Amino acid sequence: MNKRTSDWLLGLNLFLTVSLIGLQISVDTFDLIERLQLPQVEALSWGARIACLLVVAISLTGLIREIRFLRRQGDRKLSLRPAAHLLGPLLLGLFIIYNNSKNSGPITYTPPKNADYAYEDVKVPLPCGDVLAGSLTFPKGIGARIPAVVLITGSSPHDRDNASPQAPMTAYRPFRQIAHRLSSHGIAVLRMDDRGIGQSIGGDIRRLTTPERAKDIEVCIVYLRQRPEIDGSRIGLIGLSEGVSIAHMIASKDDLIKALVLLSGVGSPGKEVLRYQIQQGVLSEDALPSLLEEDGSTRFLLEFDPLITARMIKQPVLIIHGDRDRYVPYTDAFQLATAIEQNGNKNVTTRILAGHNHGLLKESPDGRVVSARIPDEVLSTILDWLTREL
Repeated sequence: MNKRTSDWLLGLNLFLTVSLIGLQISVDTFDLIERLQLPQVEALSWGARIACLLVVAISLTGLIREIRFLRRQGDRKLSLRPAAHLLGPLLLGLFIIYNNSKNSGPITYTPPKNADYAYEDVKVPLPCGDVLAGSLTFPKGIGARIPAVVLITGSSPHDRDNASPQAPMTAYRPFRQIAHRLSSHGIAVLRMDDRGIGQSIGGDIRRLTTPERAKDIEVCIVYLRQRPEIDGSRIGLIGLSEGVSIAHMIASKDDLIKALVLLSGVGSPGKEVLRYQIQQGVLSEDALPSLLEEDGSTRFLLEFDPLITARMIKQPVLIIHGDRDRYVPYTDAFQLATAIEQNGNKNVTTRILAGHNHGLLKESPDGRVVSARIPDEVLSTILDWLTREL
């Protein structure tokens, strides 16, 4: 056998191994998963998988050739050359184990080291005995009582960042983005894990109806008003999806709520919204009966008319909706605005985002998500409006 061929295989294997490890370090260091477009991320992922298989295949090929060569030479002594071909897979395996163990720990909600706002973990006990866990961010060096907002998650289980617990490392964490932007500009933000999710204790969020979830948020508002640094008369609510309905349920009977930001909320009867989801293919008609049985929010939505409480809102309102929303038709934003204005409320601002989906993420013309982060202009719209109204 030609030893040069075996040496070439060993060199190629080590080159691939070092390149893969370097790529993973670069992805982590520069947060590439959040910066790249989704097709690029998918291509990167598949490329890494293929390269891992190549490392194993080349290693086995080199190992087999070295063993055959030693046998032909009649050398029965242990040689390091065959073992050297296992170096690539060994290094790659150790790095994968290390990287997975590093990323398998609990999500941290602490802000970046250079953040110009303070952070505090909070616990809010509920009357039923359950406990909500969350994060309070607020400007540093507070010299006077400051305004605050409560972020309200959408339907189905979510942690305080409005991320799914089934995908704990996902880059889509919109409430973290909103909290970072607002608290960097003078507004305190309280965001909570859903009941029984993350660090919250007790309860089954899937069994709770929308009004029951609203009661949890009301307890959080009371908590904020008891904080000495918070101005209790300048508290706003930001709701996403089902959180929109919760926000105007609360505001319709709490005149002390100062302002509302409603993101991707329903503005038509729940039956129509569910029919729309079936038409869009995000909900199966066959799966609807079991969903109604298992999920309290969906069961409530079936008979819910959001315009009843919307007509009772007196506070300033900002409505934002993406025109590519497959869960709630973007025209619901106009219906919601019209219902609020019927109460004589003229301080209603509606923004329709071209090319954005239900999660307010930008999509390409062929429907692929461009980034897993809410665009900066959306965050700026929310901040500028709240700065005026709070």
